[in-house]
Amino acid sequence: MKTGKCNALPWILVNIIVVISLANGKTRTKPVGQKVKDIDPDLFLMRYGYLGEPPKGISHSPAARKEAIKNFQRMVGLKVTGLLDKSTRTKMAAPRCGMPDMVPPGSYLPPPGVALDPGTNPQNFYVPGYKWNKTDLTWMVHNFSPDLNTGSQRRAFYNALKYWSDVTPLTFNEVAATNADIKIKFARGEHGDGVGNAFDGPGGILAHAFYPENGDTHFDEDELWTQYTNDGTNLEIVAAHELGHALGLGHSNVPNALMAPYYQGYKENFQLHQDDIWAIQTLYGGATAAPTNPPLTTTTTTESPSGGDPNKDPCQTKFGAIFQGHDSRIYVINNKYIYRLNDLGLEEGYPKRLSKVYERAPYHTGAAAYSWRTRFTYLFKGKKVFKYYGFSRIQKKYVTSPGYPSKVDAAFIGRDGYIYLFKGSEYWIFDEARMDVKSPNGKPISSMWPGMPPNIGAAVRLRDGYIYFFKGERYRKYDEYYKRVLPGYPKNKAAPWMGKVCGGVSVPK
Repeated sequence: MKTGKCNALPWILVNIIVVISLANGKTRTKPVGQKVKDIDPDLFLMRYGYLGEPPKGISHSPAARKEAIKNFQRMVGLKVTGLLDKSTRTKMAAPRCGMPDMVPPGSYLPPPGVALDPGTNPQNFYVPGYKWNKTDLTWMVHNFSPDLNTGSQRRAFYNALKYWSDVTPLTFNEVAATNADIKIKFARGEHGDGVGNAFDGPGGILAHAFYPENGDTHFDEDELWTQYTNDGTNLEIVAAHELGHALGLGHSNVPNALMAPYYQGYKENFQLHQDDIWAIQTLYGGATAAPTNPPLTTTTTTESPSGGDPNKDPCQTKFGAIFQGHDSRIYVINNKYIYRLNDLGLEEGYPKRLSKVYERAPYHTGAAAYSWRTRFTYLFKGKKVFKYYGFSRIQKKYVTSPGYPSKVDAAFIGRDGYIYLFKGSEYWIFDEARMDVKSPNGKPISSMWPGMPPNIGAAVRLRDGYIYFFKGERYRKYDEYYKRVLPGYPKNKAAPWMGKVCGGVSVPK
């Protein structure tokens, strides 16, 4: 009898616990582990921006599919083969954010300050650089998950936002009002964002968010949301990632960054990766103010440990090319030297020899641009195009088509995802897939950017949404929506861009 009572006791206790749990409404059947999902590779690659939508009735070409797989492998740190091997399929099926990694050029992008309709597909608006026009933001929780008590969930969201406020001037306050800037919701399946954004049950897509100035942040209620454990899916970490999107960040190709697309699990004593910090500070600046009285003189040395030119006055540097790189830093190229800029201007240790930073880079680079859509950097010299992934050169092409400009003066990537090339009084659109211009016929610069003079020396579009055009010692700040140069420009470029060493305070935002 003793044995019988001992064997029956656990079963009795389990039934009591289940009855109590059901009475409290807190028990649901959710797997602790993540299930492996069957993935259609083409649909996956289209969903996350690696493949465009093919013409009706036509499938993707093997070459396009292979290039898309390569781009995915580069993005997530796999061996680049272009083959749909086991490791690639496994990665595709892993739990991740529902936002795209790349976006086809020409995607519709609303102007800054225009709120998105809540029913709009967030994937249509992958806009690194979309930002809030204020630093004091509010947030609210529309509904809570039954997986955790409301206090734990509020703490998770508070901590998630604090990661970002600790390194920026941003502040976040929880409110009850439905007009909060950031609205958090748990939902299942199709939940009002369009069929293409429906959640897919346990595993797979964990959450997604809308970019500013919408800020809606949605979590899949079919996940098992947890805190302080390796079981289930950690709410705080996923929330920090999604709120990064709600603040304007895209996905990172740095595997250990918070903004990398794949869920990395619970991490005790979690901290933002430097890549995340650089990205958010590119949009909003750092947490501490820049010095109000920067030194007005520079200190010269007879030797440069970085390999830079000690006789080169940075305040007289010609901007042969300027671009915002894959690491969110601003780079300026002048002949055989490269300068890296941060919020306070020229970074310590720069300039460096260009070829020491960008592998086998050509001297006298005429223009450069980084594509946030494909994650490639392009250097242009004469009719040669040099393609980089990170700092590694992966391709060099001599363009022979007659319509390609003989020397590219300037280049930048637009809000539409296209790279624009400038020569004299004309511009062209660069085709990344062919590494050539889309059309041999250039168009007048004035037709697209009224008020801009010909013979632009360099250009860059920063994540603040403005285009900066450089010519000689001066630069212009251009508002592409009002099609005008901002009042007060042109200005001398040295102090605002090189910063402290030239008597300036910070790089323009």
